[in-house]
Amino acid sequence: MMEDKNAFSYWELNKIIREAENGFYFILAKPAMQQQIANNFMAENVAVYNYSGKENKFKSEDIFRFIDENADKKIYFILNFQIPFFGKELTPMQEDFFRLNMIRDSISNPAKMFFFFMTPETEQNISRVAMDFSGYVLSKIIFENKDKEQTLQEIQNLPEEKDNLHFVPEIKERLSRYKEKIDEYLNINLADYTEFSKKEKNYLLIAARDLKYFADLYYKIGYYKETEILLLKALIIREKVLGMEHPDTATTYNNIALVYNNQGDYQKALELFQKALKIREETLGTEHPDTAATYNDIALVYDNQDDYKKALEFYQKALKIKEKVFGIEHPNTAITYNNIALVYNNQGDYKTALEFFQRALNIKEKILGTEHPYTATTCNNIALVYNNQGDYQKALKFFQKALKIDEKMLGIEHLDTAVTYNNIAGIYDNQGNYPKALEFYQKALKIVKKTLRDECPDAATIYNNIAGVYDNQGDYQKALKFYQKALKIDEKVLGIEHSDTAIDYNNIASVYDNQGDYQTALEIFQKALKICEKVLGIEHPKTKLIRKNYETTLLKEAEKIEKNGS
Repeated sequence: MMEDKNAFSYWELNKIIREAENGFYFILAKPAMQQQIANNFMAENVAVYNYSGKENKFKSEDIFRFIDENADKKIYFILNFQIPFFGKELTPMQEDFFRLNMIRDSISNPAKMFFFFMTPETEQNISRVAMDFSGYVLSKIIFENKDKEQTLQEIQNLPEEKDNLHFVPEIKERLSRYKEKIDEYLNINLADYTEFSKKEKNYLLIAARDLKYFADLYYKIGYYKETEILLLKALIIREKVLGMEHPDTATTYNNIALVYNNQGDYQKALELFQKALKIREETLGTEHPDTAATYNDIALVYDNQDDYKKALEFYQKALKIKEKVFGIEHPNTAITYNNIALVYNNQGDYKTALEFFQRALNIKEKILGTEHPYTATTCNNIALVYNNQGDYQKALKFFQKALKIDEKMLGIEHLDTAVTYNNIAGIYDNQGNYPKALEFYQKALKIVKKTLRDECPDAATIYNNIAGVYDNQGDYQKALKFYQKALKIDEKVLGIEHSDTAIDYNNIASVYDNQGDYQTALEIFQKALKICEKVLGIEHPKTKLIRKNYETTLLKEAEKIEKNGS
């Protein structure tokens, strides 16, 4: 019988086997635990290859032979995958790691699932020096030992810069290395294919999967246009090969919609989310977790548009499914409680927001533990509610609690830690403690610039926050300098016609207004207003705010002219 503390991990593995995309997966567990996990899934028609007792070398021919001998199987468990790499030099040119990188494309098969069982230490090493292989991994599942709770901590304590999926220089290097492959996929002409042979179908589905993988990398570093191009090509391929109503096609619609949502193009995002929803409701049913995920995504778009009634409607649909499928005390259910709380917080209903955040926190502390990063996220959210209420003491208490978890479990250079630094800075800013505010904003900025890049939306947000501190102090020259930095990034990354860019213009105009330069302020307010009216509409709260700022400054300018005239 499985232990309670691994119940969620078993559930994840079972869900992947039954419902998830084919591809590579990592199972992180100590050797004794690996066999126990495999034993629980032997009824699933699984082929098992065990490195225990074999030579301390990685030989691709052994894997090929194993696959050929079990060609009728769909699921492959490779146990004790740490053995071939134990004690090896950590360099991509070391022969075992080199061969591992080379085998990736050879065993890629859109109709198979490969689960590589290894220790957390091995996973760390493979992620560092066999990035081509590890980069194809769709998901990692962590299992704890019977007698120790160290596996999760080992993974969560890994420095973020060693995680090849987040460290920007390595992502850029990898994208550069595969430029020819990306171009090859983008130049696929589907008109050349009339009837698909098995080989052609496999090639095209692998191309779609790879395009999604490369799109994810571009997405991580904020290159949304490149992300969109690759995902649209993957969509065209999947529509042609799998059909318009296949679940994988729905997933691609969903992925593209997320990009549009992050770019502020909410209309396009909603259109694609609705397409994905229609497919999932018809093929998977109205009570499937993937259907709930799309309800959740649609709710997020409405929330971003400040349509809180619609947002709550779709979050409640998602919650109903999750409570039925997963149960009330499940991390996935807690996520939806958290999202509902955010809507109430945005509406200013802080009491209800705190009730839902507390539900989420209780579940996470019970199931995941008091020192889990997801627990820290909810602590952050609770703190934000108290901050909005002006209860800075309670807000700081919960932010400090989140920071303690983030620094211990994720490290001082993790993006989640940067978010908490940024939030703490906001408290000091609200209290008028500007030196402390600047100190924590700079800490957050340093992490973002190192982990992501200088020109990313997260950096722009912090530049805006720093500018706000100088603006509050009356140091308008420095305020303008940092607002201009934020504007430069947003114009480049998000585009000129984006609501965030409009807010940048609004902030800059406000500085000129504070200096009494109403003419310049009016010109810039007009730019901001024109963008918001086009992108968000004339009734959107952001549009109304900027229009109010413009009208207020217009009155000031009129009074100034009248005064000078008299």
